[in-house]
Amino acid sequence: MKCYFILFLILIFSSELFAWEIRDKRQFGPYSIFIEHDEEWLWHRVTIKKNHHQIYQLKEVGHYFNIGNEFSDKEKGPYEIKDINKNGIPDLIISENAMGTVCCHILHIIELGKNIKDKKLEAGNNSIRFIDFDKDGIDEIEFWDNLIVGVFASTAGSPLGRVVYRYDRTSNNYKIAPKFMHKNLETNWLNKQKKKIAQEANEKT
Repeated sequence: MKCYFILFLILIFSSELFAWEIRDKRQFGPYSIFIEHDEEWLWHRVTIKKNHHQIYQLKEVGHYFNIGNEFSDKEKGPYEIKDINKNGIPDLIISENAMGTVCCHILHIIELGKNIKDKKLEAGNNSIRFIDFDKDGIDEIEFWDNLIVGVFASTAGSPLGRVVYRYDRTSNNYKIAPKFMHKNLETNWLNKQKKKIAQEANEKT
């Protein structure tokens, strides 16, 4: 038991025993964003500084981080800090990946206000998309839940549940939005595919 406790302490404090290497760095006005890992690629972290002073840090064992939503070209470039929910406070999007075979993608929407707030959403092993379903200028967040993956069928054959989160001004956080989940909402991609098929059919006739 004593040996396990010692190993646990070594793991916890190992992140401070090694030098950190910068994998990615971005500068947005007064904000500096650092994506780093230790020499063994065991510990990974995100450090946010404002005017050279650290204001926030994420650190995990075995997880890696990316700036932006790694599933969406729209959110990827140019990685600018922006007010995505129109509440007057800039946000930084960070993707976290547990690097497992079936789990897990985590989205961090970090509000860079007077008090830093991390609006963290866990999305299993599926893609995360920003889509403005109700056309109010604020994107909802859509992903597919894998809660019952492998329970009633194989991993590949398990159904996924569609989950949509909507920004709630009262709580200044994202909440599940059932009204967007049970409707057959078509995406721009699906509409484009339909038009393409129709166009190809017309060309053949």
